Amino acid sequence: MSTLGLKEATSIRIDAGILEQIKREAKADNRSLSNYLETLLYRLGYRPYNEDTFLACQDARNGKSAGVVDTSSKESILSSILGDNDTED
Repeated sequence: MSTLGLKEATSIRIDAGILEQIKREAKADNRSLSNYLETLLYRLGYRPYNEDTFLACQDARNGKSAGVVDTSSKESILSSILGDNDTED
């Protein structure tokens, strides 16, 4: 599942003052409004799903369990998630 290069036009409602501020900031940064908004989203932590994550989300939405996570300690949680049964203390 590759999302590189896929762009879609959309329309949003946004406070006029916020929009004007974002436009000014985009211009000052020599960016288009669209590019500036994408940059802000990435800075806030947005990351597109890789294929494994996408498939795992589909499985979860369809009720498929990914298994049991041992939450007794930080190390146990990581071991359960990463599938590593040899934790070091």
